[in-house]
Amino acid sequence: RVERGQQVERGQWLAADVGPKGIKYSASPVRGKVNRIDYGFGMVIIEPLLEELEVRAWLPGKVAEVSDKGCVVAGRGTVIRGIWGLGHEASGTITLGEPGPGKVVVRHFADAALLEQLAECGVAGLVAGGLDLKDMLGAEPSFTIVITGGFGKQEIRPEVYRLLEAYGGNLALIDGTTQLRVGVKRPRVILPAV
Repeated sequence: RVERGQQVERGQWLAADVGPKGIKYSASPVRGKVNRIDYGFGMVIIEPLLEELEVRAWLPGKVAEVSDKGCVVAGRGTVIRGIWGLGHEASGTITLGEPGPGKVVVRHFADAALLEQLAECGVAGLVAGGLDLKDMLGAEPSFTIVITGGFGKQEIRPEVYRLLEAYGGNLALIDGTTQLRVGVKRPRVILPAV
């Protein structure tokens, strides 16, 4: 479906095979120019075209360093380490009150009813002191969770709760990544300086 020297877009069909089981096709993985076609091995070699990629930084700050692998964004803030988490990087405004779309909700304890309510609201994340493990078995919440105390009826430590309360209405960054093997990673909440 393509010729040598032709420009192709990401996802564009390169080749198709029509058989008794239907059509099998191969799409271009990148935007580029067809460099070579090898009919013997069924290969299409594509030379990627340089593309400008705009990526939004997760952390507010200034670009401190740029390399061929990316950049380092430096900023000031407070980091709260969690015990357990689920989900990846997310951000939203902190609320200790009513949950809403894109918010990071703070609660002392989370149960199945709260998890269901937060999923319906479309929150960005939940920071809680404790959580019943049975409520998480088989659950796949659509938001990031950071637990600061542990499993069971636990509350957020008073000094941490006061800090989160003081940041109410401001941007919070949360990352639920938890890795307990080699290279331990704990979930975290980052409160950028306001």
